[in-house]
Amino acid sequence: MRKVKLAEIKTCKLKKSFLIKFSETNIKYFISSQIINFDNDILMLCIYSKCEDSSKVELSYRVFIDKTKKDYITQDFTSKEIKWRKAILSNLLNWYWEEYSVLVDNKSTRNILKYFNVKEKPLSAVDDFQNAVLKEKLEKKHEIITKRIDEKMKIVPDLPDDFTEWVDEEALVRSRYIYYKYRRTNKAMEGYCTHCGKKVFVNKPRHNKEGICPRCKSKVIYKAEGKSKNVEDFTRTSIIQRVSGGIIIRSFSVRKFYRENYKKPQLMIHEVSRDFYEFSSDNSFNIKTYEWRNFKQTDVMRWCEGESSLNFDYSRISLYSRNLDDVLNNTIWKYSEIKHFATVEPGYTFPVYSYLGLYTKYPFIEQLMKLNLIHLVKDILGSYYSYGRCCQGENDVFNFNGKNIKNILKIDRKFLSLLQKLNAGISELKVIEEVFKRKINITNEEIFYIADKFYREKDIFDFATKYSITIHRIIKYISSQMLNYDEHSKENDIFSDWEDYLNNCTLLKYDIKSDSVIFPRNLKQKHDDIYKLIKNNKRELYDKAIKEMYNELLEKFKWNFGEYIIFPPKNAAELVKEGNTLDHCVATNYMSLMARRKTVILFLRKEDKIDMPFYTVEVKDNEVKQCRGKGNCGMTNEVKKFIEEFKDKKLRKTLNEKIA
Repeated sequence: MRKVKLAEIKTCKLKKSFLIKFSETNIKYFISSQIINFDNDILMLCIYSKCEDSSKVELSYRVFIDKTKKDYITQDFTSKEIKWRKAILSNLLNWYWEEYSVLVDNKSTRNILKYFNVKEKPLSAVDDFQNAVLKEKLEKKHEIITKRIDEKMKIVPDLPDDFTEWVDEEALVRSRYIYYKYRRTNKAMEGYCTHCGKKVFVNKPRHNKEGICPRCKSKVIYKAEGKSKNVEDFTRTSIIQRVSGGIIIRSFSVRKFYRENYKKPQLMIHEVSRDFYEFSSDNSFNIKTYEWRNFKQTDVMRWCEGESSLNFDYSRISLYSRNLDDVLNNTIWKYSEIKHFATVEPGYTFPVYSYLGLYTKYPFIEQLMKLNLIHLVKDILGSYYSYGRCCQGENDVFNFNGKNIKNILKIDRKFLSLLQKLNAGISELKVIEEVFKRKINITNEEIFYIADKFYREKDIFDFATKYSITIHRIIKYISSQMLNYDEHSKENDIFSDWEDYLNNCTLLKYDIKSDSVIFPRNLKQKHDDIYKLIKNNKRELYDKAIKEMYNELLEKFKWNFGEYIIFPPKNAAELVKEGNTLDHCVATNYMSLMARRKTVILFLRKEDKIDMPFYTVEVKDNEVKQCRGKGNCGMTNEVKKFIEEFKDKKLRKTLNEKIA
């Protein structure tokens, strides 16, 4: 419909007396209609409403309807700028009962009934027409979409002939049972193995317990007939196939039902998604996802275009492996070792899409798989699936610029062999890297112990170096203290208490070279006693500790660049002033940490206002952890530039000189 011509049409004239009567009612809208000869006969509805703050009546909308061309459009006057809209009348007015909220005069009613050739309910006729037009347009739009999808689906190849057999034998490897009739006897009971389909005799089976089929040697679950009338197993599986221009990954939900006739289970395989990987000449790829679901809320189940721009991945899904050598040949995943990973154990499930993404980002996964470091790859894949990275602190664990796998893992040939021998995961790798870097000897059992019990493996080794204690002695002492803690306490909790205790001993000037101080008989009691002592005298102790480290910190961290200077506090009072002036928590939360040498607090000032607090900087392990200004605000561009220079020119020089 031509908007310019429609806008020129004059609005229906209303009698002043009628408008006065309308303004005195509780009715929300008044509609006047007119049939206009405009190429075709067009029905114009003028919709008036009352102003909220007065009884004044004003024009809100004009709706133009062309039944010949099956079209409609609305001119909206409800805002300062006149707009054209395609909303249907019932949505515009939002009526629930038209006879109570909308009034149409007799002449306008006759116009509407005549235009639509109906005998009653004029507004329903308008609504029916608009909904019919909307439905027809939507159907045409849907037809375009479905044709596009159906054309794409034509290139999907058939499933391999052995796919169903593979699903039943491998993807459902845990869906194997021996059903037996329970009898009170010491003799072998007759049973039936659902895997080999043979009658077997089993000794003392227990319902829902694992066993081995004496005929086919499969791992099975025992099921007493009377207790297992409805068993259902569920899994997900997938297959990668070649298509024109790339590959397709097809995902399936699989269910297997065992009813009373357990000898004839029902297997249902339902395809739920198809992901097309379309390759470009530079080996980059675009992913288009299709899902089997309700199409556009029409109650028609069919293939639909994926609604999310983020590709969904199942955390646990098996992968058909028998075609992978051919399918992935001449693709970027030719050497990904995904076939090896998919078959590490029967029916193994993993995030298939994430594995492909992981290999694309970190190609050294191939070398890890060829070294059979399965546990390590599983850990890396789990982290990548959840967080998009190899592990927490990945740059500390891996040298991504390494020329070979030993360089990447930051170890030598000897420790690489140890990784293989232990089938190490990411935690064990972190321990082994520390052992290699520090050139110390620990047992394999101690490697597993540290990897399993502590959150940050590096902290144990830092602790051992700081207090000149062997790893063996640390583990032995922590194990001995477990009896002094409640059942919910873990080894890492005891280690944290031990660290706090020795830091407080340092603050109190105890002789931390003495075994009697380092290894109290009851760590928990000593920790609590020392804490109470510190709490009663903490301000004085913190002040003394900060004063004692001032000259050391001044030499290491004082630095100026441009109009700014950075330096450490002289005492606790300066931290209090800093926190009060800048309205942040440096004194309340960081004074004790600094006194215990767990972190370093520095003051960033303008050189011409050196006594005026400006920004506060926290440095830990020679890294700037945060830089906060007034009210905890972030850095300005100028301050950010200074901090970058400070990190590059000053902190790098103290990289190997541990302060906090």
